[in-house]
Amino acid sequence: MNDKKALDVLKIFYYGCKNMTELTSRAKVTKIEATQILKNARECQLIAYSTKYYGEVFEEVRKDKLGAYLRKHNIIG
Repeated sequence: MNDKKALDVLKIFYYGCKNMTELTSRAKVTKIEATQILKNARECQLIAYSTKYYGEVFEEVRKDKLGAYLRKHNIIG
């Protein structure tokens, strides 16, 4: 996993996706890779979310710190 892929996952998560399946499909990463990236972002307190159902639907998403991080690194405008 390289940094670009990790940033792509975070960017897609920031702009919104319904579930893990959509995230992995759009980012072209495996579920394991996406899970690890989101876990690391959670540990850094950039994001917070919960999931429900087998398809891991994202709920109660908080990503305000992620937006600041992505803007600081010129990933988003």
